[in-house]
Amino acid sequence: MTGLMAQPTATTDKNKLLGSPEIRRMLSEFVRRRVPEADADDVVQTVLVEALSSERMPEERTELRKWLTGVARHKIADLHRKIDTLTDALTV
Repeated sequence: MTGLMAQPTATTDKNKLLGSPEIRRMLSEFVRRRVPEADADDVVQTVLVEALSSERMPEERTELRKWLTGVARHKIADLHRKIDTLTDALTV
């Protein structure tokens, strides 16, 4: 049966790491403490999409968590800027 099984690739490994329930839970909890409930899932998905499209991503779980938290912080800041802009536009 040689040749029938696909060899693991970097993409497969990345998918497994990012698809881990532990990583998803950590990211969701981090984001939910910082954004409105209605926006939390969107922010988490945006972080995961950015991570999947990244050319370089830490492979070690602890470093991955730190890296994802950093990406999430930037996405949360983007959301807060967007909310502030919309709020300012509505009050003018």
